[in-house]
Amino acid sequence: MKTLRRLLGAAVLALALPGRSIEPLPEGARRPAVADFMATASVVSGLGLRKTADFEIGAVTPGDAAGSLTVSPDDSPRRAPGGVTTAASSWGAARFAVSGGAAADMFRLRVSLPDRVVLTGGSGGEMLTAHAFTGRLVENDSGLELVVGATVDVGAGQASGRYTGTFTVTVNES
Repeated sequence: MKTLRRLLGAAVLALALPGRSIEPLPEGARRPAVADFMATASVVSGLGLRKTADFEIGAVTPGDAAGSLTVSPDDSPRRAPGGVTTAASSWGAARFAVSGGAAADMFRLRVSLPDRVVLTGGSGGEMLTAHAFTGRLVENDSGLELVVGATVDVGAGQASGRYTGTFTVTVNES
């Protein structure tokens, strides 16, 4: 009876699919399992990063000994251990607006900051070194913001003047 059913089924399929031969399943063979599935994908726009404030250590007075000055990304007061004294001036961490599809989920973002940056200036091309960069992602009314601080080393008797340098910040979706 099973053989007759298989042959009858094969004949029906042969009529339905002209030009193709269909063999009945061998005795004891199982029919293959078939399942439908749905594939989905989410496409998000690229991330954007726009500087809204520069990193500024403010005015400092060097002493007879070398020291350093730290500007933290958490808006805490500047710290100046060693032979550096802070002077009244404006100062602050660098700030960047983060935009794009993945920016809505700050826990999926990975921030890359430099290890060291050389600042040049003064009266004769002297240098300062910025290091120990730290970043903090903050949600505010405008969206997501990256705040970056660092420590700047100031030499004993460092020459006066304005020192500048550039650094690169990268934000990726992880």
